[in-house]
Amino acid sequence: MMCLLVTSARGQTAGSFECETNAACAALYEQGAQQSKAGQLVEAEKSYKLAYEVSRDARLLFNIARVLDKRGQGPEAVTYYRRFIEAPIEAMEQKEKARGYVAQLEGKRPSPEKPTELLTAGRETTAPKPEVSNKPIYKNGWFWGVMVGSVAAVGLGIGLGVGLSNQTATVPSGTNGVQPTF
Repeated sequence: MMCLLVTSARGQTAGSFECETNAACAALYEQGAQQSKAGQLVEAEKSYKLAYEVSRDARLLFNIARVLDKRGQGPEAVTYYRRFIEAPIEAMEQKEKARGYVAQLEGKRPSPEKPTELLTAGRETTAPKPEVSNKPIYKNGWFWGVMVGSVAAVGLGIGLGVGLSNQTATVPSGTNGVQPTF
């Protein structure tokens, strides 16, 4: 019996507990996940941090980092990503994702969501500006397309207005002046 206790104690490092085994941590984790899905990122960050304080489960560091990253708190997110990567847990796939996010935040490679945009820490990048043409406006094809379309629309409107208006024939007085009588 004593051997089993010693081996299980050696398997965990100090301060590394499973969040699922702690009811308070599990509840805070679930609350944080729901808040994150609902877009309540500030509240989700608080819930995840409280869950981490309760259990010290290093996997929660990744969740905290993701929420911070989504909130635009890059430098703080990088800190939590690095703490997660350095934690003595076996989560190689998730640690690889964390390394990728750190690289994105530090501007080392393009974001997979936005491949043409290079993310840099503390600086926004903009898309390349389109070339400005110095050609006069009347030499552009779109200008003449708009002009012809406008003239056609006005002409059609006038033609329909005149053609569909109620016109009664006017007869000069004295012409055909026979009045039927009964």
